[in-house]
Amino acid sequence: LFLCDRSMDETQHILAIVFEVLTTRVMGNTSPYAVSFLLRFIYGVMQILTKAAFNQGTSTYVLNFYRHVIATMFLLPIAFAIERYAYFWLLS
Repeated sequence: LFLCDRSMDETQHILAIVFEVLTTRVMGNTSPYAVSFLLRFIYGVMQILTKAAFNQGTSTYVLNFYRHVIATMFLLPIAFAIERYAYFWLLS
């Protein structure tokens, strides 16, 4: 995987896989740079929001819980769409 590195947590790794599948099968060869920029931008915003939350006294457990809930809400529809598409693709 070209977007994955060792410093990613599980949610970021899953997002990198989804974006890689989208870039190789849907968007072609011109968009990996755009997707890479988008991912780095998202990571930067996430770091800024994390720093702001820690400065206000948020617990690491609470922040980790919210990150996983938001990631689940974001990835669940994508996972269902990919599985549904794969199911119909295998039948045809």
